[in-house]
Amino acid sequence: MHKMLKKLILIAVGLIAICLVLSKVYNISCTGVKTELALCDTVYDSINATGFVLRKETEIFNESKGIFNFVLNDGEKVQKGGVIAEVYEDEQAGICQKEIKSLDKEINTLETFEAASKTISTNPNYLEKQTYQTLKTFLSYINQEDYSELKDSREQLMYLLNERQVIFGDSQDFSERISELKKKREDLIQSKSKKVGNMIASESGYFVGDTDGFENAFNIKDILSVTPDKVNTLVNAKTTQTNAIAKIINLSHWYIACNISNDDAIKLKIGDFVDLALPFTDLDKVSAKVEAINQESKSSEASLILRCNYINKDILKLRKENIRIDFGTYSGIRIDKTAIHEKLCKKTIIDDDGNKSTVEKNVTGVYILSGKQLAFREIVMLYAGPNYAICAKNPNKESLFLDDTVHVYDEIVVGGSDLYDGKVIK
Repeated sequence: MHKMLKKLILIAVGLIAICLVLSKVYNISCTGVKTELALCDTVYDSINATGFVLRKETEIFNESKGIFNFVLNDGEKVQKGGVIAEVYEDEQAGICQKEIKSLDKEINTLETFEAASKTISTNPNYLEKQTYQTLKTFLSYINQEDYSELKDSREQLMYLLNERQVIFGDSQDFSERISELKKKREDLIQSKSKKVGNMIASESGYFVGDTDGFENAFNIKDILSVTPDKVNTLVNAKTTQTNAIAKIINLSHWYIACNISNDDAIKLKIGDFVDLALPFTDLDKVSAKVEAINQESKSSEASLILRCNYINKDILKLRKENIRIDFGTYSGIRIDKTAIHEKLCKKTIIDDDGNKSTVEKNVTGVYILSGKQLAFREIVMLYAGPNYAICAKNPNKESLFLDDTVHVYDEIVVGGSDLYDGKVIK
């Protein structure tokens, strides 16, 4: 009986769908009118270009000629005089030191947990939620192939799982594991070669553990005067070899320079804020400020200089990038251009003295299906694309000649002939 009822419901839904389609086909074939619902949309004015990222960068060289191990991850801040890397006599020493640091971290985690296990009073529900969130973060790092953060996330997850075992009465004894790790640490200390010194940061900034050869391609002091020819040179330059082993990005703000057409240059002015999209990275839009627009004449291409204040480890590695500059946002009702018409409309106005007069004006608008009749509705266009327009959703009355405009979910006529206000559609 249940299966038969389910089958009948499916048949009924199918028949209703067929009837709706046939009704649409009938209306179009018999009346020549085709309609679609007025819906909201958002579009952007955009410029596509190839940009070159410019920063104040300081190269780091290995002047000791020894084997070095960086103690910083990409994107970490370092102060002037801070340690960037430890230098050893040979490669084996550096490997041993990395392993010792990893062991120290694990030993410290286990000892801290063992000491706190007797006094843990965390709310089980809170712990479950925290563990779930940490697991989600751990899996996201794997999906994004962000292995630099994976180890710390794994250790945090392990700690929470162990804490969960204590709360639910299934705790473990870590003393044997701690003894094993300490023994391994002592063996490494005995076998490793001598450390010969540290690599010290000459300036403060953000650490990046590689170079691309463009660190000295342009003096950041001259950023506002960069010409279109210089931008072309930078964008087309090939990567060169360098003896630098790493670098420090000295400032938290950075610039991107690109060339744009004279038509696009007219659309922007110095001081404007735009959204910078980097389509071939995992980054979302970054806010940027127009700092300079340089061109020889109003008819020539221009070099556009944008300043960005947002920074993370991904941005620190950008250099040559395909970019999209979004500088205008238009939200409103999206209307197919085939639906837009001009109509000569009349309006009676009354002045302050009570005198009436008739005013005529060519009004831009659309025909909508109101019941079984066509009605003309005025529109205020915000943006005109190649095949559609974005119109104001709630325009001011002062911007309208007629009393009414198009509204969301109106049935707009997008196809038909002999359209006029008041026409009855059978």
